[in-house]
Formats: sequence, structure tokens, C-alpha cells
Amino acid sequence: MVSLVWVARGAGILLTNPQEGQAASVFWNLMLMQAWGVADHPGWNIPSWSVSAEWFAYLLFPLLAPVLTAVRDRVTALVVAVLALTAMALLFAIAGWSLDSVVGAPALTRVSGEFLCGAALCRMVAFGPRLPGPGGDVLGAGAFVAFLVGASLGLPDFSLIALLALTVLGAATSDGFFARTLGSPAVVWLGEISYSIYMVHFPVLVAMRRLWERLGFAEWQTAGRTLAFLATVAVVMTVAALMFHVVERPVRSSLRDRWGKLAPA
Repeated sequence: MVSLVWVARGAGILLTNPQEGQAASVFWNLMLMQAWGVADHPGWNIPSWSVSAEWFAYLLFPLLAPVLTAVRDRVTALVVAVLALTAMALLFAIAGWSLDSVVGAPALTRVSGEFLCGAALCRMVAFGPRLPGPGGDVLGAGAFVAFLVGASLGLPDFSLIALLALTVLGAATSDGFFARTLGSPAVVWLGEISYSIYMVHFPVLVAMRRLWERLGFAEWQTAGRTLAFLATVAVVMTVAALMFHVVERPVRSSLRDRWGKLAPA
């Protein structure tokens, strides 16, 4: 992102708001602390605020692990998961925060609640990997459809977060059509490159937007705009796939193997 902004500015093209490209924020981004409240804005690759927040949650995990291992049954684990999201929602309501906030206490509170919820659901699955009958399929697929409908209807964000948590729980406990669908080669590959998609889509969209603007996008008809949209998605996917296969997976494997080879999955 730094290289992209630097090259663009040399060509006289302003890609980002000046506030987003402050040189001082580079340090906080490299330290994965840009969402911790050390700055008013995460800067640079905006979606990376959540990676910064996740790093905060990972550092908390040694403190959460003893609490989670003390949970000895599925019901208690589910209660912990529900309480985590409920407490998070109450804190946001009391403080008057918005889920759109991506720095400081709101961001760290949000990730802590969601992280604890996810860890509790993982603990729940550990006590029994399957729900009775087609329960996992019904729960996972039903919650995901409800999420799509709810998002379209503008349901409160906390409701949508809860539906995604149920989708994950259903996927983890499914052994029917939902598991087969998510386990298909195409979906698995998309899942593998999803982190790369998340990390590259903003820089690519910033650059592609300037390209379409220079080509007169505002005057295009619906067909032209649709093709531009599809082309942009294709570029995002291509760049993400390259980043995954050339950078992410090789580096991850190299770092992991420094601590000893892991057996194949």
C-alpha cells in the first residue's frame, strides 16, 4: 500500500485521503497496533484494522484459555458464547459506540466479545462434534440465509453477528449437504485465499476506481458498469490468489517449519 501511494503521488494521482497516508502511522501498522487507539484513524490499508484488533485478542488468549478449559459441558460453553455477545452489545449500548468504529475501545471491545464467543463455540464443539440428525445442516444453512435476508433488510448489526456465529456452529457440526457444499474444492480454495482477498481488496479497489474514473465510468450505461464490476472482482481474485500462493502460504510454511515440521493434515 505504501508503494502504491508513493507511485501514484509521483504520477500526480491522489489515491487516498491525506489522513489515511500519514507517514507516522506506518509504524503502528507494522506493529499491528493501528486499531488500539494510538491514532485516530487506522490509516493505509483500512481493513487491516480488524487484523490489528485480532492481534489484541490473540494476546489475550493466554488469559482466556484457563477460563475456557474450566468449561466442562456443551451447555455451559453455549452460555459463555451467548454472554460474550450480550456483554459486548450492552457495553456498546451503554457507551453509545457504533460498530463502525475501527479504533480504540470500541474496536477492542468488539473483537474481544466476538473472539470469546468463537472460542466458546469451539469448546462446545469439542464436547460433541455433531448435532442430532440434520441439525448442523439446518442450523448452519438456516442461519446463513437469515443473515443474508437480515442484512438486506437492515437488521441491527449485533443480530447479524449472532447469526454468523450460528452459521459457524452449524458448519462445525454438519455432516450433510451443508458440509459437502462448504467442503467442495472451489469453496475450500476460496476459503484458503479469503485472507488474501480481505487484505488486498482495498488497495485494488482504490486503484481500479481511479482507472474507471479516468475512462469515464460516470457516463457508462448499465452494461458497461456491470462489466467494470465483474472485471474488478476478477482483478481482486487474481491478485489475492497470487498473494496467497506466492507470499502467504510459502511464508507461513517457512515460519511454521522453523519450529519443527508438522505432520500433513
